[in-house]
Amino acid sequence: MRTLPRFGEELASELEQACKGEHGERERRKLQVIRLVAQHKLTAAEIAEAVGLERRSVFRYIKKFTEGGVAGLLAVNYRGEGRGSVDAETLEAMQWELYEGNFVRAKDAQGWLAARKIRLALTTVYYWLSKSRRGLEGAAQDPRGQGRGGGRGVQAHAGKKAPGAGQAP
Repeated sequence: MRTLPRFGEELASELEQACKGEHGERERRKLQVIRLVAQHKLTAAEIAEAVGLERRSVFRYIKKFTEGGVAGLLAVNYRGEGRGSVDAETLEAMQWELYEGNFVRAKDAQGWLAARKIRLALTTVYYWLSKSRRGLEGAAQDPRGQGRGGGRGVQAHAGKKAPGAGQAP
C-alpha cells in the first residue's frame, strides 16, 4: 500500500493560504483532499470515499501538488478542451508528406509528428490531417480507410498539385 507523503513547511503554508481564498467547487475539493492528506489521519481510500473521488485521483492530486504547489494542483488541463497545437510550418510540412503519400495511416502521421517532438492523441492527428488535406487542391481522402473518403486512403492525392502551388517545403 502506498504511503501518503509529508509536505514541507513551505507547501503546507501555501496550502493554508489557498484554503482561505475563494474557489469553485472543483478547486475546493482538490484543496480539501490535500488538507486531509497533510493531516495524516486517513488513508488514501478513506479520503477518496469522504470526498467522493476515486483513490487514484487522490494520488494524482498529491502528485500535482508536490510538483507544482497550489498553482499546479488547481491548474486545469482538460484533454478535450482544445486540439493539440501544430504550428503553420509543421502543418505545411504535413501537407507535403500527405501529398507525397508518406502517410498510409494516421498512425504514420502520429509517428512523424512524434519525431518532431509533437505528441498528439490519434484523434487529434485525424483532426490535423483533415486540416492538412484542406490545404491540398481537390478532394482528400480519410486516412482511416472506408470512412468519409470512400476508402481510397491518402494515396488518392497522386497527381494533385502540391500544397503552396508548387513551392518547395
